[in-house]
Amino acid sequence: MQKPTYLISLLILTSLIVAACGGSPTATTAPTQAPTEVPTELPTEAPTEAPTEPPAPTLEAPEGALVAYPVDAAPTLDGVADDEAWASAGETTISVTGGANNFSTDATLKAVYSGDTVYFLLSYADPSESWFRSPWQKQEDGSWALVTDPNDKGGDNNTAYEDKFSMIWSIEDSIQGFETTGCFVACHAGENSDVKPYGNKYTNAEGELGDIWHWKSVRNDGQIDDQYLDSTRFDAENAREAGRKSDANDGGGYVNNATEDGTLPAFTSPAVDPATGAPGYILDSEKTELDQA
Repeated sequence: MQKPTYLISLLILTSLIVAACGGSPTATTAPTQAPTEVPTELPTEAPTEAPTEPPAPTLEAPEGALVAYPVDAAPTLDGVADDEAWASAGETTISVTGGANNFSTDATLKAVYSGDTVYFLLSYADPSESWFRSPWQKQEDGSWALVTDPNDKGGDNNTAYEDKFSMIWSIEDSIQGFETTGCFVACHAGENSDVKPYGNKYTNAEGELGDIWHWKSVRNDGQIDDQYLDSTRFDAENAREAGRKSDANDGGGYVNNATEDGTLPAFTSPAVDPATGAPGYILDSEKTELDQA
């Protein structure tokens, strides 16, 4: 940065005595002039400029990439998304297809960060909130049964299920091809279609690892499942989820509401609407044993 230049002028006053031309001059005594002092200027310091931060580097993101911008105030995680941070955030649009009943929609994703924390906002149009994931339903004879999809071969319940969303990050850029094709490089559609209609998910080589953030609208609405992806292939007995695995659980989480033999619901809650079953989950702090009578 070019420093300002200061020009300090020192003014010196000079007195001149001029004698007029003429005849023989009469000797006169020059008047005594009171001495004058040269004005003294006190030294001054150049003003100190406040330090300024260097301008942020210009980022040239690939087309369609989501860019997270810094914000002064982090957004509130309340599901309302009316914060100033979101109003000025950039966004990218993701077309979603192939859902239940061939449903499709456009989802928008925004991102901002504050300090060492990044925030994402996902919005999408959906005709229903899908609050129920295989809920219990009392039958006419008084017994209980889980509401399921009769066409479910394993992992494709579309009759009574929750909305889900996940993000995969290539750990230390270990997944070959991830930068150009994203998670498609790990999605193996059509494999083992007799038992898994949507195929498997795994990386193509040992040492290729992905970090998975998995949101489930009923089971972990206010949390995210921390999972990971490796190169494990499908095995009906030992690895039905192939390369998709969960990190060790160190808190939070969820369990199915069922008795030990899995034939009945184990708990209820004052917060559950007995007519509709909403909101579709029971907080552990509010659960009460269900009277089976």
